[in-house]
Amino acid sequence: MDQQNFTNENQQPEVKPSAGKGFSIAALVLGIVGVVFGFIPAISFIALPCALVGLILGVMGRKKSKLALGKSSGIATAGFVLSIIGLSFAALGFICTVACIGIGTSSAGCVSSLF
Repeated sequence: MDQQNFTNENQQPEVKPSAGKGFSIAALVLGIVGVVFGFIPAISFIALPCALVGLILGVMGRKKSKLALGKSSGIATAGFVLSIIGLSFAALGFICTVACIGIGTSSAGCVSSLF
C-alpha cells in the first residue's frame, strides 16, 4: 500500500486565514446599499457615507487578501467597484437634490409675485 495517501488521524486540517473576508463582505453590503439608495435623489445623503466607507473597506479587504493569499478576493473587488458606482450615484443624486431645491426656492418668489 502507498503510505503517502494516508494521513495521521491526530492531524488537524489546514485552515486558511480569513484574509480580510469581513472587510470584503462589509464593502460588498455597503456598496449595494450605496447603489440602491443612490438611485433615489431625496435620500442620497444615506448612500454617500455608506459608499465611502464601503470604498475604504474594499481597499482594506483587497490588501489583506493579497497579503494572505497572493491575490485579491473577488468579494473585495466587487465591493470596491459597487462602492465606486454607489458613490457616483450618490454624488449625482445629491447634486440633483440641491439643484431642485435651488430651482424650487427661486421660482417660489416668481409665483408669489403673481398674486
